[in-house]
Amino acid sequence: MKVLFFAPSHAEGNRRINELIDSFTELSGLEIYRTIESLSHRLCQPYNNTNVVAVLFATNLDTLSELMSLKDLLGGIRLILVLPDRQAKTIARAHMLRPRFIAYADSDPVEITAVLTKMLDIHAGSKKGAERY
Repeated sequence: MKVLFFAPSHAEGNRRINELIDSFTELSGLEIYRTIESLSHRLCQPYNNTNVVAVLFATNLDTLSELMSLKDLLGGIRLILVLPDRQAKTIARAHMLRPRFIAYADSDPVEITAVLTKMLDIHAGSKKGAERY
């Protein structure tokens, strides 16, 4: 399974983003993207979207707007979306991307890692179940 991680390059010094990346390092299918353009290019490549989870870090409202522009390319991909704030307007916009889980910039990275691990475990379990038949 592929895990696409997006965090803008201007956020590289963000401690929480670095903690998230460090917690994902054991994942063999991890791909890290720092620009919307590079993420968009990757999403245009052929892939089976049932084998992809994306963790998207919107560090501000501008980044969230840029991610919104990729809505069609993100269709069918399981999303974990990290938002910059808890304002109702931000959350409403985020739901347009149909994420499976929403966290916030000040959330504990362990929580996000736990959700991702659960998604990966469910996927691995469904593949094992399919192989039995």
